[in-house]
Amino acid sequence: MTPFQALTIHASGPLNVLVTDVRVGPPNRALGLPSEAAPYRAIWDTGATNSAVTAKVIGDLKLIATGKVTVKTANQEVERDQFLADVELPTGVCIQSVPVTEATIADCDVLIGMDIINLGDFSVTNCNGKTTMSFRVPSIREIDYVREHNEEVKLVGTSREDRRKAQLADRRAQRKGLKK
Repeated sequence: MTPFQALTIHASGPLNVLVTDVRVGPPNRALGLPSEAAPYRAIWDTGATNSAVTAKVIGDLKLIATGKVTVKTANQEVERDQFLADVELPTGVCIQSVPVTEATIADCDVLIGMDIINLGDFSVTNCNGKTTMSFRVPSIREIDYVREHNEEVKLVGTSREDRRKAQLADRRAQRKGLKK
């Protein structure tokens, strides 16, 4: 079982682009070798199916192509070399042997695509004009803002005792769901 790992970034205002520090290296962890990861900046892109790195990362790490794949961009389809890399997110979340292709990425050297984001739970909130992004692996529960809102509405106007009972029932239901 994958151990729980998570990261959260807080911004002092709204963010239009989600960027974090990452470390990228050749796929050494899968081979039982020490990590040779180097620091880079990464953009999180829910519109990208797969993760990518710049030519600089490929050159820095001397990544070796494992084959070719067809990459669809907004404007075209192109054939690109594919590489494997370990991607270590902030707080030590490490995704091993990620297939990446070369791409031009504005102001960053790594693009985190849905292939990594889909490994866990990803959430972006903008409460009080401040963006918070959280990511955790493995996924531990469904995030459903509609259900949360409906539960809050249901609890308004009820007694403190009734609210406490409802919260206990929710916790029990969540624990049962986690044990399955």
